[in-house]
Amino acid sequence: MFKIEHLGTADIAVIGGGLAAMYAALEASNHGRSVVIVSKKPIGRSGASVISKSVHRFSPNPPKEKHAYYNRIIESGRYINNRKLVEILVENAWEKMERVEKLNVGLNFREKLIDGEKYKYFASCKPKLGKYLTIPLSEIIKAKDNINFLEGYMAVQLSIKRDSVCGVLMEYKNRLYYLNTKSVVIAAGGGGYTYFRTSNTNDLTGDGYAMALRAGLPLTDMEFVQFYPYRIVYPFQHDIFPDIFSYGAKFVNEKGERFMEKYPKKELENRDVLSREMFYQKEIYLDIEDCDKEFLKQECDDLYDNYLQHKDKPIKVTPMAHFMMGGVRIKPDTSTDIKGLFCCGEVTGGLHGANRLAGHALTETAVFGFIAGEESARYSEKNTNIYSSFSDSEIDWIPDFGEDSVTSIKNMLRKTMWDYVGIVRNEEGLQRAKNIIEELSLEVKSLKPSKLRDWVECQNMIETSKMIIESAFMRRESRGAHFRTDYPEEDESFVGNIIIQKGKQIFQLCENYQHDISNLI
Repeated sequence: MFKIEHLGTADIAVIGGGLAAMYAALEASNHGRSVVIVSKKPIGRSGASVISKSVHRFSPNPPKEKHAYYNRIIESGRYINNRKLVEILVENAWEKMERVEKLNVGLNFREKLIDGEKYKYFASCKPKLGKYLTIPLSEIIKAKDNINFLEGYMAVQLSIKRDSVCGVLMEYKNRLYYLNTKSVVIAAGGGGYTYFRTSNTNDLTGDGYAMALRAGLPLTDMEFVQFYPYRIVYPFQHDIFPDIFSYGAKFVNEKGERFMEKYPKKELENRDVLSREMFYQKEIYLDIEDCDKEFLKQECDDLYDNYLQHKDKPIKVTPMAHFMMGGVRIKPDTSTDIKGLFCCGEVTGGLHGANRLAGHALTETAVFGFIAGEESARYSEKNTNIYSSFSDSEIDWIPDFGEDSVTSIKNMLRKTMWDYVGIVRNEEGLQRAKNIIEELSLEVKSLKPSKLRDWVECQNMIETSKMIIESAFMRRESRGAHFRTDYPEEDESFVGNIIIQKGKQIFQLCENYQHDISNLI
């Protein structure tokens, strides 16, 4: 049995090292609370934020613009979004992005003219790389006297007493540590690394989902995994800024055919539609011969430089697992069913419904990250709970040390998820995946690992995969990013959310469902 070392106390523990975690920590510290950031990698260099394109899209401020923007999100999410979360995103994004602008962290904002006035609606770094935003923000965070850092530590489990969170168990260099807290914010990102082909970094192993499930929290919409259709894999690796398709770029298959020609928005269709069409092609290439070269130089200078260096080679593209629309079910203030526990960012579910629009992931971190920071600070200020220790019985699922490796299990799991629970699904494939992953689950539980972190990550990947598969089984239709060949159409009876909680699954109809989005304006 592991010995647990006590690291002391803090008002708030923020789990994660990306944008959502940093905004939450910054806001909580601004309210005078003591904050500890627990991050597997250095903050600002962690998770999906650092490798993103740094693009933020949001509604201009006029009410009419916000109404139209709201409708776009609901339509893209195929009408199963949590409406209150969408309202908060649309209503607060403009103001929260102005706050980010005042931090001077490398974002350049664009404006457009509406009724004679200019309004911001878009922001990104130049070049469009997330590190030019995340690293400057991390420097601001590190200058705060009331924020401390446990970089390299992995949050493993929450301590829950009387329906309240009171601490975090962590792993660091094969040892376990415990931090007492009055409040916790989970901003640990998604679980894209459960797939063989992914744009995600290797630290995104579904840790937040698994911790939440172990704590008894409900998760929602886990069947909806977004596959990113804009990833160059040869002769260089690079993400594509989608706006280039408005300036002459196009996708072609191995026959030179523009296979998106039949769609009104062509390559700018929702990502779920584009990814499915790409799935059915033998090869996909990016053709930028007719793309406006001035636009490329101005907006995609890094892509253009790579293109010039490899001009004689075809640019091969493939879709990859990118973003999880599902996650922890939260309330509008980012709180959960556990007192003192808040969640923000990709670890949460409900906002995007069945599909996320481009440019909303980072905007979401700013809106809900700030909210989580403020609400956790308020809670911790009022909370006078007595700190408690972590008992041995709470970690009876963690194995003893040995010499076993989980690498082959991780690899098999990732391949299984890509082959059977990917862009196109069906009952036979889902059942095959379920059987394989159940065998892997039994195998990993029998091991005595040489590296505890690898073993816990593997467990988290297995739990995340199980939740995706179970939800995909239950949704006997195709909706947004979830496509089943055996149920290829949307079904009105499935306008709702699949919720998983401690091994049970339920289907919950959406509140105030209206299929005709014109009624929403």
